[in-house]
Amino acid sequence: MLQPCCNACNDAEDEPLGTRMFEKLDKRMVLFAAEPALKDAVRFLILHHLRAHQYDPSWTDAAVRRFARIEELAARVQKVAEDDARIPPLPAGVGDGIMKAFGLAPSRLVGDIKRALEDAIARGEISPHQPCEAYVAFVGADRARFGLTAE
Repeated sequence: MLQPCCNACNDAEDEPLGTRMFEKLDKRMVLFAAEPALKDAVRFLILHHLRAHQYDPSWTDAAVRRFARIEELAARVQKVAEDDARIPPLPAGVGDGIMKAFGLAPSRLVGDIKRALEDAIARGEISPHQPCEAYVAFVGADRARFGLTAE
């Protein structure tokens, strides 16, 4: 993403350049205002991303452990990014639709119904990313399954 693409650059120049690019981008787009610790971690990864090929058997055990933590952090950052990019299977407002359709107040039951709908999606009983009305109808077709009493 921020890897410089310049044949004239060498490894010693790439790392600080990538870090400066990251800092400028963050100032322009304010990417990490709410999570300064994540910003520091990403900056660290950019600054040290070329270290793997610099490994030397003379590294101390502590240096090897630090490098392993960088790899763990990189994997975690990628997982968080993937999770953030995942589109939830239920549409926004489905809880409101359920409360309105079945005369419910905000409660744990509404959350339980939404979790049961997510489980039904995971099992393939109903498709994800449908309008709220489809999920309300699905719940209404088997009220007892979702903890609702018959009308």
